Amino acid sequence: MLTYLINNLSSIQQHLTGVSAMPDENTVRFLVHRQNIRRYRSLLKTPLTAIEREFVEQRIGEEEAEIHRLTAESNWQTALGASSPEWQAGRAGPLGPAQTSGC
Repeated sequence: MLTYLINNLSSIQQHLTGVSAMPDENTVRFLVHRQNIRRYRSLLKTPLTAIEREFVEQRIGEEEAEIHRLTAESNWQTALGASSPEWQAGRAGPLGPAQTSGC
Protein backbone atom coordinates (compact mmCIF):
# COMPACT_ATOMS: atom_id res chain seq x y z
CA MET A 1 0.00 0.00 0.00
CA LEU A 2 2.76 2.46 0.92
CA THR A 3 4.59 1.62 -2.29
CA TYR A 4 1.41 2.22 -4.29
CA LEU A 5 0.89 5.63 -2.67
CA ILE A 6 4.49 6.66 -3.16
CA ASN A 7 4.43 5.63 -6.81
CA ASN A 8 1.01 7.12 -7.61
CA LEU A 9 0.51 10.02 -5.22
CA SER A 10 1.96 12.56 -7.62
CA SER A 11 -0.49 11.61 -10.37
CA ILE A 12 -3.38 11.46 -7.86
CA GLN A 13 -2.50 14.91 -6.53
CA GLN A 14 -2.15 16.30 -10.05
CA HIS A 15 -5.55 14.88 -10.97
CA LEU A 16 -7.23 16.38 -7.89
CA THR A 17 -5.52 19.77 -7.81
CA GLY A 18 -4.17 20.25 -11.30
CA VAL A 19 -0.71 20.79 -9.77
CA SER A 20 2.15 18.36 -10.17
CA ALA A 21 4.39 18.06 -7.12
CA MET A 22 6.31 15.28 -5.42
CA PRO A 23 5.02 14.82 -1.86
CA ASP A 24 7.48 14.60 0.96
CA GLU A 25 7.86 11.48 3.07
CA ASN A 26 5.80 12.84 5.97
CA THR A 27 2.88 13.61 3.66
CA VAL A 28 2.89 10.06 2.37
CA ARG A 29 3.10 8.69 5.92
CA PHE A 30 0.23 10.91 7.01
CA LEU A 31 -1.95 9.66 4.14
CA VAL A 32 -1.10 6.03 4.87
CA HIS A 33 -2.00 6.41 8.56
CA ARG A 34 -5.27 8.10 7.61
CA GLN A 35 -6.11 5.28 5.23
CA ASN A 36 -5.29 2.70 7.91
CA ILE A 37 -7.67 4.44 10.33
CA ARG A 38 -10.44 4.34 7.72
CA ARG A 39 -9.81 0.63 7.15
CA TYR A 40 -9.82 -0.14 10.89
CA ARG A 41 -13.03 1.84 11.42
CA SER A 42 -14.70 -0.11 8.64
CA LEU A 43 -13.62 -3.30 10.42
CA LEU A 44 -15.38 -2.10 13.57
CA LYS A 45 -18.65 -2.14 11.61
CA THR A 46 -18.31 -5.91 11.11
CA PRO A 47 -19.03 -8.65 13.65
CA LEU A 48 -15.91 -9.02 15.83
CA THR A 49 -15.09 -10.81 19.03
CA ALA A 50 -14.29 -8.66 22.05
CA ILE A 51 -10.58 -9.41 21.66
CA GLU A 52 -10.62 -8.51 17.96
CA ARG A 53 -12.54 -5.30 18.66
CA GLU A 54 -10.07 -4.34 21.39
CA PHE A 55 -7.15 -5.00 19.04
CA VAL A 56 -8.66 -2.88 16.24
CA GLU A 57 -9.45 -0.02 18.64
CA GLN A 58 -5.88 -0.16 19.92
CA ARG A 59 -4.54 0.03 16.37
CA ILE A 60 -6.77 3.05 15.65
CA GLY A 61 -5.32 4.75 18.72
CA GLU A 62 -1.77 3.98 17.58
CA GLU A 63 -2.44 5.31 14.08
CA GLU A 64 -4.03 8.50 15.48
CA ALA A 65 -1.07 9.00 17.83
CA GLU A 66 1.32 8.70 14.88
CA ILE A 67 -0.69 11.28 12.91
CA HIS A 68 -0.47 13.66 15.88
CA ARG A 69 3.28 13.04 16.14
CA LEU A 70 3.83 13.70 12.43
CA THR A 71 1.71 16.85 12.60
CA ALA A 72 3.57 18.17 15.63
CA GLU A 73 6.93 17.37 14.02
CA SER A 74 5.90 19.16 10.85
CA ASN A 75 4.67 22.19 12.81
CA TRP A 76 7.98 22.44 14.69
CA GLN A 77 10.00 22.16 11.50
CA THR A 78 7.92 24.94 9.96
CA ALA A 79 8.18 27.14 13.06
CA LEU A 80 11.94 26.67 13.19
CA GLY A 81 12.47 27.37 9.51
CA ALA A 82 13.20 23.79 8.46
CA SER A 83 12.18 24.58 4.92
CA SER A 84 14.62 27.48 4.63
CA PRO A 85 17.64 27.08 2.34
CA GLU A 86 19.95 27.46 5.37
CA TRP A 87 18.25 24.60 7.17
CA GLN A 88 18.34 22.32 4.16
CA ALA A 89 22.02 23.12 3.57
CA GLY A 90 22.81 22.20 7.17
CA ARG A 91 23.93 25.73 8.12
CA ALA A 92 21.12 26.35 10.58
CA GLY A 93 21.79 26.67 14.25
CA PRO A 94 20.22 24.26 16.74
CA LEU A 95 16.99 26.27 16.96
CA GLY A 96 16.52 27.75 13.51
CA PRO A 97 18.04 29.35 10.46
CA ALA A 98 21.42 31.00 10.66
CA GLN A 99 21.53 34.69 11.48
CA THR A 100 22.04 37.05 8.58
CA SER A 101 24.14 40.20 8.55
CA GLY A 102 21.23 42.30 7.27
CA CYS A 103 20.43 43.86 3.94
